[in-house]
Amino acid sequence: MFGNALKKKSEQKVHFFERHVILHVFSSTSFKNELRRRHLAALSGGDPSSGSTSAKKSKTSAPINATSAPINAFTNMMTAVATPATAMNQISDPFLNSTSGTRSCVIYLALDEHSQFFAGFSKCAKICSKSVQKSCFQRDGTRHVSVWQGKLSSSRVNALSLSTAALPLPVSVTGWKSWNQGNYLSIDSASTATLKAMLEGLGLPKGKVACDHISLYRKRGQNDSFTNPQLKKVKEELKGFDWGDVTGVSVRIKIIGRDYSEFKVLA
Repeated sequence: MFGNALKKKSEQKVHFFERHVILHVFSSTSFKNELRRRHLAALSGGDPSSGSTSAKKSKTSAPINATSAPINAFTNMMTAVATPATAMNQISDPFLNSTSGTRSCVIYLALDEHSQFFAGFSKCAKICSKSVQKSCFQRDGTRHVSVWQGKLSSSRVNALSLSTAALPLPVSVTGWKSWNQGNYLSIDSASTATLKAMLEGLGLPKGKVACDHISLYRKRGQNDSFTNPQLKKVKEELKGFDWGDVTGVSVRIKIIGRDYSEFKVLA
């Protein structure tokens, strides 16, 4: 019994240490600067592993590593900076083996969310009723920046890939969108421009191009008279809140209607 108590105490210390290491990494200015430096290097054609952002010829790098949702922010942030990886296809839909027809698909930027971003969630939860929070709040592991949405054939989905991309991509959250369909967060114009430029390399058919927001609350058929006042209150009480930055770690495609654990990594 005494031994179990010591073991429990030791585990608590380890968890306390891990939490503080994670928070230290998230708040580290040097780490954020490193992410930005690599982003600039990728944009200018330089080598992200060196200290220079000058243009130079280099071999095409492998896509950034990505794991299925939910994403562990600490582990993936380390992986995105340090580890190249292979492309991944986790779509099990039989459509990919068909030779006819199309399906509605979405290409999106998967995110690592930092501690300041999470701090906003706890404030939101205190404002909304439990039912609205449960049905309308975009759940963990599914929040993303939508890049493109449209219909594609199975052969097109299977062939899609990005040989290079400006990843990891630091994305600044700039406040609320004015849209009424739900609560959406705007992102900085530089990140939007980077995503649109990335999209041009895919040669996709005409579709809906976004690249400018993160969905936080979607009504999902809920009663407007009950939901709207609560979502409006969230926006009012968090007006001017500093959401900080998030980090785009991979570009993915999924079939609309399928779970976010089923996706193909494009970069």
